[in-house]
Amino acid sequence: MNLRAITFGVCLILLMHKANAQCGETGTTLLIETEASLLELAGCDTIYGSLHIHQWDISDVDALSSLQFVEGDLILEENISLLNIEGLSALTHIGGNLELISNFTLASLNGLQNLVYVGGDLRLDGNITLEEIDALSGVTHVGGDIRVMENHVLQNLHGLSGISAVEGNLILNEQNLILNSLQGLSNVTSVGGALFISLPALLSLDGLQNLTWVGGDLEIRDMVLLANVNPLESLISIGGTLTIAQNSSMVHINGLYSLESVGQNLSIHNNTALGTCCGVLPVIEEDGVFGTVMLNLNGNGCNTIEEIALDCAELIGEHSLPELTVVVNQHQKHVRVTCTEDGVYRLWSADGRIHETGKVNKGEQQIIQLPSAGIFGVTMVTQDVALTRKVAIL
Repeated sequence: MNLRAITFGVCLILLMHKANAQCGETGTTLLIETEASLLELAGCDTIYGSLHIHQWDISDVDALSSLQFVEGDLILEENISLLNIEGLSALTHIGGNLELISNFTLASLNGLQNLVYVGGDLRLDGNITLEEIDALSGVTHVGGDIRVMENHVLQNLHGLSGISAVEGNLILNEQNLILNSLQGLSNVTSVGGALFISLPALLSLDGLQNLTWVGGDLEIRDMVLLANVNPLESLISIGGTLTIAQNSSMVHINGLYSLESVGQNLSIHNNTALGTCCGVLPVIEEDGVFGTVMLNLNGNGCNTIEEIALDCAELIGEHSLPELTVVVNQHQKHVRVTCTEDGVYRLWSADGRIHETGKVNKGEQQIIQLPSAGIFGVTMVTQDVALTRKVAIL
């Protein structure tokens, strides 16, 4: 090998090292605080380590138009003149967190349409002009928490429609002042950590109808317009504490009929209009609450277990009585009902709606066709008692 070839090889290695150094190093953070330092990243398709852009007068990130992969975190924080992030249109993968914090002039996340993977947390916090996050709809995996907080004009969560499982906590706080829809969460079936919802403009929990499991606490509080929790009819298990508090318009929580287990406490308090708590009676009576049941300062009927049982006697009945037999046929999607006394049956769904009523004679069999998959109750009212059985059609 001649000297010229050796010299060329050494120069090439040095140039590659310089290029890689400009694009960061594993385990370190590139802090961008000037326009000039941002321009130095032009041409980088990968950031080795994390990238933190914290610059008062930057208006765009067009210099990052080649960026496809961030090994660590991508943080855009306190960029008060940032108008758009369309320069991130090639980005597909973030190994760590994606954090957009206090970017006071950013109205959308256009530019993140090709992002599919976030290995850590997704945090949207204090972006007071952020109206929509639709550009995140291609994201199918978030490995940590999802936190949406203090985005004053954010209207919906449609950009989270690709998420089926939240690995960490899901936090939606009260400073999202006009956020009035959870429909973007309609594919979420599980939350590995806590689920905290406190949104003053929210009318309904529609969007949570497929949620079956919360690994940590579930807290629903301080929502002045929310009347019920009907969309939680698929929820079976809560690993931590269930708290429903200070929801001044809530009148019933019948949507929790399917709940089988609460790993810690059950706390329902300061819901002044709440008068029907039948939805939590099964999990209480069947010893599904592994901590303390705390009920106080609700409307009449929801302040003691005895009040709930008395108020719901006609609907729920005595679960342990053997007179009512309900056999499920999953293939035909119907149930066969027999009773040792004459009575009138009601078929109802977990949201409290009555789907069918009819008469059953003593010892005779009645076949009831179910309208769809889901959780249903069959209540038999005899001369002396109301009996209920829950069934699930898969």
